[in-house]
Amino acid sequence: MKRKFRIITVNHQKYAWWFSFQHGVKLHFSPQQDKTAGITVDFPSETSDDFYAVFPLFISMQKAGISCRIKLIEPKMSSLLIAYLQDDFQSRKQIFLNGFDLLSEMGWHVSGIENGFDW
Repeated sequence: MKRKFRIITVNHQKYAWWFSFQHGVKLHFSPQQDKTAGITVDFPSETSDDFYAVFPLFISMQKAGISCRIKLIEPKMSSLLIAYLQDDFQSRKQIFLNGFDLLSEMGWHVSGIENGFDW
């Protein structure tokens, strides 16, 4: 059985990260040495149906001539976000951010979203 969270090293610091599917994709981050400091980045779904839930799975984005297609629940996306948010972790505080707004703030232009399904 897989662990519910993973450890990722970004700029020589270790962070715990995990994801959940709740009206979209939520990525949760916490420094390994301080579990009370947390940041949740939400990529909300645009549509929802009673039969199944649709959530963003892949994002195509561009920045300064660089194009990439990243799966939201892979370590590459987590390390990208943690590297940007590294100074925002505060002990005993949970921060909630919109992922699409955060990518725009980072200078990325989201050019496409590929949805997945949760049956």
